[in-house]
Amino acid sequence: MVFHQRHWIRAVIAELIGIGTIVLGRLIVDDPQMVESMARGLATPMTWPRLMLSGAGLCAIGWAIEEGWKAFHFVQAPSAAEEAMEFGDVGFEEESAAPPLLPIALGLGLALAYAFVIPWLGFTLATVIFLLLWFLIGGIRRPVKLLSVTLIGTGVLLFVFVKVALMPLDRGTGVFGEFTIALFRLLGIY
Repeated sequence: MVFHQRHWIRAVIAELIGIGTIVLGRLIVDDPQMVESMARGLATPMTWPRLMLSGAGLCAIGWAIEEGWKAFHFVQAPSAAEEAMEFGDVGFEEESAAPPLLPIALGLGLALAYAFVIPWLGFTLATVIFLLLWFLIGGIRRPVKLLSVTLIGTGVLLFVFVKVALMPLDRGTGVFGEFTIALFRLLGIY
């Protein structure tokens, strides 16, 4: 049996992430009783964060098990050329060119701008604008696809966050807030 330190370190990191999800799950709110009193059916404002932390914790456990297994049962990794031949990628053995920087910079800038405009525009309008621009940066140009994915995606996010997870999303200020409330009522999620 050969022990490989790289996999052992990764296993420890995965375990720490798993422990972190447990700790964070207990520190999300100061008064759990108050949150439980806000329940509508099975869901409370803590349902969504708990589900996400549980999912992250399960992934961390799986990663820790995989890396722990590899730490003690490591097989020599194939070279890039051998791996390319195995999967039929002949001619792609070398590293590809660097990704284009403009779409990456635009995407990062858009994500930052999205976080800053949510309080003014509200989650709904900010998300529609964000998704439209995100898809345009990503190369989606067909209007029907662009609009349908954006509007359906925003609708699903609203339903999941507002109706199911009971999260108080920013509605926006002034006319944007009034629009958001009217839309929520129209959709039956408010």
